Amino acid sequence: MADDAGLRALYPLLPAVAGAIGAYLAFRYASKGAELIKAEQRGGAKIYRYAPRARRMMQWVGGFCIAFALLPATLIPYKYFGPEPCGHSSKPCRNKPMEDAIFGGLLFLGFGVGGILCLVDPRKYYARLDEKGVTVNGFFTGLRKATWEEMDAIVDVPSTKMFYFRAKKADGKILKLWVPHTLGAINKLVETAFENGIFFQETLQYTVEIQQELKKAGYEGAKPHRLFLPFLSIWKQGGRYVAVIAGVSEAEEKVFVFHESTAEAPELMNEICAKLDDLSYPLHAEFQAHFATDLRELSATLSQQKEA
Repeated sequence: MADDAGLRALYPLLPAVAGAIGAYLAFRYASKGAELIKAEQRGGAKIYRYAPRARRMMQWVGGFCIAFALLPATLIPYKYFGPEPCGHSSKPCRNKPMEDAIFGGLLFLGFGVGGILCLVDPRKYYARLDEKGVTVNGFFTGLRKATWEEMDAIVDVPSTKMFYFRAKKADGKILKLWVPHTLGAINKLVETAFENGIFFQETLQYTVEIQQELKKAGYEGAKPHRLFLPFLSIWKQGGRYVAVIAGVSEAEEKVFVFHESTAEAPELMNEICAKLDDLSYPLHAEFQAHFATDLRELSATLSQQKEA
């Protein structure tokens, strides 16, 4: 009996767990295809907003959360102050008003705030990137600005489906400019950050090292275009692209190989694969074989995105 009572005590949590799982799946669905949406061009700036599918899905989730938040606010008063109030009726009931009020209040607060965020933020939020820096405006974060010089890295937080630009202001304050994964043209937004020398925190050590190798090889003015670190990065210099492969030689030493071309990904990757098949690079044969396989898979994915 005690075990049954313990299980019954968990029943109120089941809708919350189901709602959390449903929200996560909705965000996964909403993220699909977001990179295919074009940014809004306004003068020399690009404005990034939620992809239409993401906006609609979040508003559905927001409506569900609001309805779920209002449910205990309706049922709990009815339970204790309705026609047959608990404790004053012949029907058996769980007469613990304080616990019910606390539980109902937590549901109202959690799902209510989440619902408002999902309803309002997709329409209000935008990220603006120009030659000066980044501006974001959201329902909870408000308006935040930072120049490219103030920013030092992008920090990804996968559990929230968001990342943020980390900036250090003149007064020493750390400012976080949050960007959701579900923005339209999110890949282009990240590429713009790369071109301005702002990289993901976990790849900083690789990008610094590759920039040094590019300078040694005579590509001092190259700008980052696409990063598939730690083994491959694509840089742009003028009208040409430079792919940098970080691998190992037959002597098990770390080496950098440069492949210059006018072709952009995925065509550039197909050129590299042909060279890898012929073992044309001064890299370990086994490394070239495995790298060619991985590169073909990446090229196929990029081709599908391009066709879509």
